[in-house]
Amino acid sequence: QGHINPAIQFAKLLIRLGVKLTFATTISAYRRMVKASKTPESINFVVYSDGYDDGFKQGSDDANLFLAKFRSEGTKCLKETILSSAENGTPVTCLVYTFLLAWAAEVAHDLNVPPALLWIQPASVFRPEGSIVYISFGTLIVWSNKEREVMAHVLLEIRRPFIWVIRDKEGEDAEEEISCMKELKTLGLGLMVPWCNQLEVLSHPSLGCFVTHCGWNSTLESMACGVPLVGVPNMSDQSTNAKLIEDVWGTGVRSIKDEDGVVEVEEMRRCIELVMGGHERGQAIKMNAKKWKDLARETMKEGGSSYINLMDFVDQVGSCTQDKVKPVIP
Repeated sequence: QGHINPAIQFAKLLIRLGVKLTFATTISAYRRMVKASKTPESINFVVYSDGYDDGFKQGSDDANLFLAKFRSEGTKCLKETILSSAENGTPVTCLVYTFLLAWAAEVAHDLNVPPALLWIQPASVFRPEGSIVYISFGTLIVWSNKEREVMAHVLLEIRRPFIWVIRDKEGEDAEEEISCMKELKTLGLGLMVPWCNQLEVLSHPSLGCFVTHCGWNSTLESMACGVPLVGVPNMSDQSTNAKLIEDVWGTGVRSIKDEDGVVEVEEMRRCIELVMGGHERGQAIKMNAKKWKDLARETMKEGGSSYINLMDFVDQVGSCTQDKVKPVIP
């Protein structure tokens, strides 16, 4: 009820202001509202089954299965409701959701509907500025069990909030879950997700460190956002980028791998704490990260080098004519 009651109260306020509103919820939640006499006649309800029509039973039902079913059925219901409203000439102009239903924002984006988060928690739950560790090695790299174990151990030891982008493993190791990974999920220190909008994460003021494979896109994005880095390069230009990060720009540190090509727990913890800490080198890294962020923004302002190059490109494209540029016919 902790998120249903505020949502109902918000819906009532909107209706008083003349807003046409549809309230989507599960059968079990709707039954509780009816029982508590909290279903105003002025609200149009769309009710769907999430497979738990009698509600989630603590101790007997699997929480992960419940959340997965809730998400899949909720996504289906929202899409059908939004599409049906559009067909009937009353298109949905905003999708309001609470913090437990983050997947609703994905539905909104998919269907080009503006989403709005109804925040129902106190401001005390916000993370302090520069306090969160963000870990992502791009879309191509698959973490080995050893690498997962190391990172999980480090996060358990440093006890800092985190966002860890890590895809589920496939094949032989798919069923093998490391004990410390289970402990990390249980403690609720942070989020483990298969994907996130990296630019939005890097732009958030609560972010304090980016543990990265040093791909060029990630390197540039972190520089533009002023986020200090812990480099864990793997291939291609990543080692060069890591050297630039540590030795040239001074915006982070490069971790040292063992003979098996794995960064050990002590080394990873050292690097993260160095970047996140308040000692002299950590402060210097933060200052350099801010300096390069400011410089990156200057280059995009009118008269900056990136701005000039972009305008030159546009001018060149605009000056091209069909007789100057001939298509290559195979």
